[in-house]
Amino acid sequence: MRDKTRFNRDLLRKVTERIENRFNKENDDSQSDEVIEHENSRQNPQENSNYYVPYSGKSIIDPSGPNDVFRPNLNSAQGMKEKTKENEAVTQYVNSTIARKNAEGKVSDEYRKNIIRQNLGYRNMEPLPDYLCVSEPFPIDKLPKQSGQFIKSVAQFLQVPIEAVGPALLGAIFIAARGNFKIKVKTDYYEALTAYIVVAAPPSTKKSGIVDILRPIFEIIEGELQAEFNRNFPENKLKRRMIEKYIQSMTNPPRNNKKKGGDDDDDDDDKDLFDPEFILSEMGRKAKKLVPFEEALTSIGHLPRFLTDSPTPKALAVEMKRQNEAIGIFEAEGGIWKHRIRANDDVLFLKGYTMEPFGDETNTGDTVVMQHPCLAICSVMQKGVTEKLFSKTDLTKDGLIPRILPVFPPQIKRMPDPDPENINKEAKAWYENKIRVFLKLTRPDGEENKRTFHTLELASESLALYKEYAYEVNTQIYVGDFKACVEFGGKLAGSAVRLAGAVHLLQHDDPHRHPINLSAMEAGIALAKFFAKHAQVFFDVDKVIGHKYAWKILNWINKHEITSFTVHDFHRYGASHCENVNEIHQGLDLLERHCFLAQYVNSKKQIEAVVHPHFCGNTFSGTQQKLLTLLS
Repeated sequence: MRDKTRFNRDLLRKVTERIENRFNKENDDSQSDEVIEHENSRQNPQENSNYYVPYSGKSIIDPSGPNDVFRPNLNSAQGMKEKTKENEAVTQYVNSTIARKNAEGKVSDEYRKNIIRQNLGYRNMEPLPDYLCVSEPFPIDKLPKQSGQFIKSVAQFLQVPIEAVGPALLGAIFIAARGNFKIKVKTDYYEALTAYIVVAAPPSTKKSGIVDILRPIFEIIEGELQAEFNRNFPENKLKRRMIEKYIQSMTNPPRNNKKKGGDDDDDDDDKDLFDPEFILSEMGRKAKKLVPFEEALTSIGHLPRFLTDSPTPKALAVEMKRQNEAIGIFEAEGGIWKHRIRANDDVLFLKGYTMEPFGDETNTGDTVVMQHPCLAICSVMQKGVTEKLFSKTDLTKDGLIPRILPVFPPQIKRMPDPDPENINKEAKAWYENKIRVFLKLTRPDGEENKRTFHTLELASESLALYKEYAYEVNTQIYVGDFKACVEFGGKLAGSAVRLAGAVHLLQHDDPHRHPINLSAMEAGIALAKFFAKHAQVFFDVDKVIGHKYAWKILNWINKHEITSFTVHDFHRYGASHCENVNEIHQGLDLLERHCFLAQYVNSKKQIEAVVHPHFCGNTFSGTQQKLLTLLS
């Protein structure tokens, strides 16, 4: 290796000396020719009218030729010929100078690339993960013992990291709470016990398997309640349909047509049916008639449901109204995030997170009004869908994206699938019993037609710990630790309280009878820090794009066996659908941090990347051969 370095240094020194000698000689000749030519022109002026005034550019045409050449007269044919010859000579000289400069630049670039390759050869390439992930461990030791056993059992059974199972378990608890709990932090300050959790993983990483283990208990209990509903009220379906049809016909504005039968409304035939005052009075009169029918409809109830998949926001509002203003979404495809939510139609998701009053009109013209809607979402979905979701700046500005608790599970080495019976039956039974208890928990009694809650209070030591953590988060925001996700950081302290409430539900079957203790608050803060580490990656768009283009660059290098390239080369031949060159720079920077390549500015002032010699099997002999060819 030392011999190669010494050879390259001697080679560059010889090339530099040869170029300097050539330039020095030409400059000396040109200066002497100009002086002689100027003196001759003053002593021996030419009488030929084709020439006038001395011209000192002879050294450009032919430094070794005669010195009595004057500027040609362009008015004569001979002068035009001389000018043409001069232009051709100047062009030839300029082209040769540019060619020589380019050759020198190539020699210098090849030498620099050779040195860079040698330096890269001494460094080891760090593996680039197949997908963007975070190595922050899930604080499983902070959860109750049975919860930890269940998480480990499911992770071992599916061969997935506990960072994917733990958040899914918390999501299931939030859904089972069904908006029946509120956490009192301070006077007039409450946090709703709900959350939006997103677990992002690439295809073929058992996302559906996690949902298939955690979701069936909801469907089982839902089926039991629906069977009981149909058994006790067999005629409900027919009654409901008749009452809804009657209510719909009565709520429509009066039409301009004659009634076939005589009734109380015959006097209205001579009135202007398009008069707004008449329409309002008519609808008000009919509304009084509908009161008993609406009460009957409420007494009948609706078929109970705990989960829905990916409805439109308006359909979701109608279903939440039917299910006592609470419903959950537990899925493995992310359909609700994929194409159902837009910036102008996300009010229900904002109000469902804070349980604030909501009102909207449906597609049929009806009005949906809810006092305290509660929506809980747990999506175990693909990484690409998550990246698109977090790239929606309009949803971020509206405050919806900062409400999401994201997770990028790390990669694990796959092992042979264990026998299905190896899953801990006791842990699974504990989980199913826990979900059953909360789904069948009734709300406290209160005033008629008014939503009630179970209030969870913080113990004194838990409240003190919360205040310390809230101050810590505010300090981190102030110093810029959450520069990519300031909105998320502003909600982090409240998220810690919600997560502490979920841990409190894991600790007790009757959580409303116990205050949230110190261990639950510590677990909530640890979980909040866990989600914050992942959120900083989610909200850092440059990091997400950099990882995406890093793999594109590596695949392009591998496919074409490229040893060095410029950004322009990759943008032209390898980066299809690239909207911004900065995205390529982000990928190159990430690869440089992993020692796959090194960047430098070449003689043409372009950023050029040199690939690690061990990545694509490069050798130094080819570089030395190029140098010898250029010198010859």
